[in-house]
Amino acid sequence: MFNQQFSLFGESPVRNLVIQIKIVLATSLALLGSQLAFAATSGEPGLQMCSGKFALCAASTCVPTGTTMAVNINGKGGGTTQFPSATCTCPIIDQAIMNLNATSSVPPNVPLQALAAVYEGNMKGSCAVADPTEIWSLFQPITNYPQATAVPAFSSNGPAAPQICANISGKQLGANCFSFKCTIIPGGTNGVATASCTCPLGEGPFGGATPPGSLFPTEAGGMAATTAEKKAFCYQNPVSIPLDIVRQFINYP
Repeated sequence: MFNQQFSLFGESPVRNLVIQIKIVLATSLALLGSQLAFAATSGEPGLQMCSGKFALCAASTCVPTGTTMAVNINGKGGGTTQFPSATCTCPIIDQAIMNLNATSSVPPNVPLQALAAVYEGNMKGSCAVADPTEIWSLFQPITNYPQATAVPAFSSNGPAAPQICANISGKQLGANCFSFKCTIIPGGTNGVATASCTCPLGEGPFGGATPPGSLFPTEAGGMAATTAEKKAFCYQNPVSIPLDIVRQFINYP
């Protein structure tokens, strides 16, 4: 079924990939706009840039823990709700990796910082962490960074490549790691600095549950060589944001 999703467009594989990339970019913009709009009527997400190293989980997969975790909802003052939790291994982004993504418009040695929602996830209104072994999982739209798809995992800075997964009868669940706390892994993974992040499964962008049948874009598996290998990552609880943002928006408790 997954392989047939984009056959409806009647386009070539290259054009289908372009369509997918555009959908991912549009989703990111819609997510940011929706979160700001919601803040005006119910709580404050506290969108701001946090300086320093951060974990980037956009291409990571996760392993369920069998327990639940508290997740902030509705921004500042919205309280928390419980979601199934999973652990995700994510690369830590430093200045050297940021410099690999330099362009003519974004020169090397730009300040190392990333977007956070300090009243979402499990943040407490600040970018600060009390323990030096902890780090936040945040968002920065860079292209080249260590990814789980590499062989061995995280061993090289590959180009991010999005794909779209479907939640078919609940068999495919994405994990939301944005603005969640992580623990730095001593010694890293395969020579790369990484962190272990505990993230909720099946959570939408604002603390609502992902509805059955949601499509969700992810960069997990995007570097895989074959279609079957890419699809396999969809079943490994990849970090993602569901495309069903409108329904997430109106399903707030």
